[in-house]
Amino acid sequence: MRGIIGKDRKESTFTAPAFLSGPLSFFTIGDVEVEAKVWIQGDPFSAYLMDGRALIWVWRLCGSLRNDEKSIRAITSRPHPADVYFYADNSNEKWICRRLRELSLDTIKAEGYLREFSLGRPFAVSDRSRKGIRDDVRELIAWARKA
Repeated sequence: MRGIIGKDRKESTFTAPAFLSGPLSFFTIGDVEVEAKVWIQGDPFSAYLMDGRALIWVWRLCGSLRNDEKSIRAITSRPHPADVYFYADNSNEKWICRRLRELSLDTIKAEGYLREFSLGRPFAVSDRSRKGIRDDVRELIAWARKA
Protein backbone atom coordinates (compact mmCIF):
# COMPACT_ATOMS: atom_id res chain seq x y z
CA MET A 1 0.00 0.00 0.00
CA ARG A 2 2.82 2.38 0.83
CA GLY A 3 3.96 2.35 -2.80
CA ILE A 4 0.46 3.21 -3.99
CA ILE A 5 -0.40 6.13 -1.74
CA GLY A 6 3.02 7.50 -0.92
CA LYS A 7 6.13 6.78 1.08
CA ASP A 8 5.74 9.90 3.22
CA ARG A 9 2.75 8.58 5.20
CA LYS A 10 3.24 7.76 8.87
CA GLU A 11 3.56 4.04 9.52
CA SER A 12 0.97 4.21 12.31
CA THR A 13 -1.83 5.18 9.93
CA PHE A 14 -1.63 1.73 8.37
CA THR A 15 -2.05 -0.16 11.61
CA ALA A 16 -4.07 2.12 13.90
CA PRO A 17 -7.21 0.23 14.90
CA ALA A 18 -10.59 1.95 15.07
CA PHE A 19 -13.13 0.45 17.43
CA LEU A 20 -16.66 1.65 18.01
CA SER A 21 -18.78 0.11 20.68
CA GLY A 22 -22.51 0.59 20.28
CA PRO A 23 -25.56 -0.99 18.71
CA LEU A 24 -23.46 -1.95 15.67
CA SER A 25 -19.95 -2.16 17.07
CA PHE A 26 -17.09 -2.64 14.68
CA PHE A 27 -13.34 -2.89 14.44
CA THR A 28 -11.30 -1.69 11.47
CA ILE A 29 -7.61 -1.22 10.83
CA GLY A 30 -6.30 2.09 9.60
CA ASP A 31 -7.90 5.06 7.98
CA VAL A 32 -5.38 5.90 5.32
CA GLU A 33 -6.24 9.17 3.61
CA VAL A 34 -5.26 9.15 -0.05
CA GLU A 35 -6.64 12.64 -0.58
CA ALA A 36 -9.25 14.85 1.08
CA LYS A 37 -12.28 12.69 0.21
CA VAL A 38 -10.69 9.32 -0.57
CA TRP A 39 -9.40 6.85 2.00
CA ILE A 40 -8.52 3.18 2.47
CA GLN A 41 -9.66 1.11 5.41
CA GLY A 42 -8.93 -2.48 6.44
CA ASP A 43 -11.96 -4.45 7.60
CA PRO A 44 -10.57 -7.79 8.86
CA PHE A 45 -13.82 -9.02 10.44
CA SER A 46 -16.32 -7.67 7.89
CA ALA A 47 -17.69 -5.02 10.22
CA TYR A 48 -19.53 -3.19 7.46
CA LEU A 49 -21.14 -6.12 5.65
CA MET A 50 -21.17 -8.52 8.60
CA ASP A 51 -20.57 -11.52 6.37
CA GLY A 52 -17.26 -12.73 7.80
CA ARG A 53 -14.99 -11.82 4.87
CA ALA A 54 -11.73 -9.94 5.44
CA LEU A 55 -11.92 -6.89 3.18
CA ILE A 56 -10.10 -3.74 2.23
CA TRP A 57 -12.37 -0.79 1.43
CA VAL A 58 -11.70 2.22 -0.74
CA TRP A 59 -14.11 4.96 0.33
CA ARG A 60 -15.24 8.20 -1.29
CA LEU A 61 -16.78 10.74 1.09
CA CYS A 62 -19.76 12.45 -0.52
CA GLY A 63 -20.65 14.73 2.39
CA SER A 64 -23.67 14.63 4.64
CA LEU A 65 -27.23 14.08 3.51
CA ARG A 66 -28.27 17.01 5.69
CA ASN A 67 -26.02 19.50 3.88
CA ASP A 68 -25.12 17.92 0.54
CA GLU A 69 -28.28 16.17 -0.65
CA LYS A 70 -28.24 17.68 -4.14
CA SER A 71 -24.66 16.58 -4.89
CA ILE A 72 -25.25 13.15 -3.28
CA ARG A 73 -28.30 12.64 -5.51
CA ALA A 74 -26.19 13.57 -8.54
CA ILE A 75 -23.32 11.26 -7.54
CA THR A 76 -25.56 8.29 -6.75
CA SER A 77 -27.64 8.66 -9.92
CA ARG A 78 -24.58 8.16 -12.15
CA PRO A 79 -23.69 4.65 -13.33
CA HIS A 80 -21.43 2.78 -10.89
CA PRO A 81 -20.03 -0.77 -10.85
CA ALA A 82 -22.24 -3.41 -9.20
CA ASP A 83 -19.89 -3.77 -6.23
CA VAL A 84 -20.39 -0.19 -4.97
CA TYR A 85 -21.86 0.20 -1.49
CA PHE A 86 -23.16 3.23 0.34
CA TYR A 87 -22.53 4.03 3.99
CA ALA A 88 -24.74 6.44 5.94
CA ASP A 89 -24.83 7.26 9.62
CA ASN A 90 -26.87 9.31 12.05
CA SER A 91 -26.11 11.14 15.26
CA ASN A 92 -26.96 8.12 17.47
CA GLU A 93 -23.99 5.91 16.45
CA LYS A 94 -26.21 3.93 14.09
CA TRP A 95 -25.14 3.33 10.51
CA ILE A 96 -26.04 1.29 7.46
CA CYS A 97 -23.92 -0.10 4.66
CA ARG A 98 -25.68 -1.63 1.66
CA ARG A 99 -25.27 -2.03 -2.06
CA LEU A 100 -25.79 1.22 -3.91
CA ARG A 101 -28.53 -0.32 -6.03
CA GLU A 102 -30.59 -0.71 -2.81
CA LEU A 103 -30.35 3.00 -2.02
CA SER A 104 -33.44 5.10 -1.48
CA LEU A 105 -32.25 8.52 -0.35
CA ASP A 106 -35.77 9.47 0.71
CA THR A 107 -36.02 6.40 2.95
CA ILE A 108 -32.66 6.82 4.66
CA LYS A 109 -33.37 10.53 5.07
CA ALA A 110 -36.69 9.73 6.75
CA GLU A 111 -34.88 7.24 9.02
CA GLY A 112 -32.50 9.99 10.16
CA TYR A 113 -29.25 8.97 8.42
CA LEU A 114 -28.29 12.58 7.78
CA ARG A 115 -24.61 12.65 8.74
CA GLU A 116 -21.75 11.07 6.78
CA PHE A 117 -22.63 9.62 3.40
CA SER A 118 -19.91 7.74 1.53
CA LEU A 119 -19.57 5.35 -1.38
CA GLY A 120 -17.20 2.42 -1.05
CA ARG A 121 -15.87 -0.56 -2.93
CA PRO A 122 -14.49 -3.55 -1.07
CA PHE A 123 -12.22 -6.32 -2.20
CA ALA A 124 -11.32 -9.55 -0.45
CA VAL A 125 -7.79 -10.02 0.82
CA SER A 126 -7.78 -13.79 1.30
CA ASP A 127 -5.56 -15.83 -1.01
CA ARG A 128 -4.25 -12.77 -2.84
CA SER A 129 -0.83 -11.75 -4.07
CA ARG A 130 0.61 -8.36 -3.18
CA LYS A 131 0.54 -7.41 -6.84
CA GLY A 132 -3.14 -8.32 -7.09
CA ILE A 133 -4.00 -6.26 -4.03
CA ARG A 134 -1.88 -3.35 -5.28
CA ASP A 135 -3.63 -3.44 -8.67
CA ASP A 136 -7.06 -3.52 -7.02
CA VAL A 137 -6.22 -0.60 -4.74
CA ARG A 138 -5.02 1.48 -7.70
CA GLU A 139 -8.15 0.69 -9.69
CA LEU A 140 -10.48 1.54 -6.81
CA ILE A 141 -8.67 4.77 -5.99
CA ALA A 142 -9.11 5.83 -9.62
CA TRP A 143 -12.84 5.02 -9.34
CA ALA A 144 -13.17 6.96 -6.06
CA ARG A 145 -11.56 10.03 -7.59
CA LYS A 146 -14.12 10.00 -10.42
CA ALA A 147 -17.17 9.12 -8.28
